Amino acid sequence: MEEQAFLITAANDNEAGVIESLMNGYGILVRRKYRGAGGYLRLYMGMTVMGIDLFVPANQLEKARELLNALPQPDFESDNGEQAEYGDPDPEMAAAGRRHALYRRLLAWILLIAIPGLLWTAVARAINIIRHLIQ
Repeated sequence: MEEQAFLITAANDNEAGVIESLMNGYGILVRRKYRGAGGYLRLYMGMTVMGIDLFVPANQLEKARELLNALPQPDFESDNGEQAEYGDPDPEMAAAGRRHALYRRLLAWILLIAIPGLLWTAVARAINIIRHLIQ
């Protein structure tokens, strides 16, 4: 097995996938290593928030770094024309995300209460109908 060298830490699976696709397009194999309990989080929750370390063969490290440096860097500007931090949330998107989270929570509570109640009602009615038919 070839010696592996650290390339970069990706924030999530999407970012790791983009970098991995770029590298694979140039014949560079990438190995992922989830930080801490990140691998378990990915299996349990479908994502990780702990970061993913990406490794490439040591003899291809320089080529991989050149490819990463050639990628366009994000250039976000805030509403007042100042340079915004990478990942600054758009206020409208943040509000939409909060509304969506509230909707999902409400839906979960409705389903948690309504489905058992409907099942209980259906079973009780079925039992009453069977009793009525037997008599």
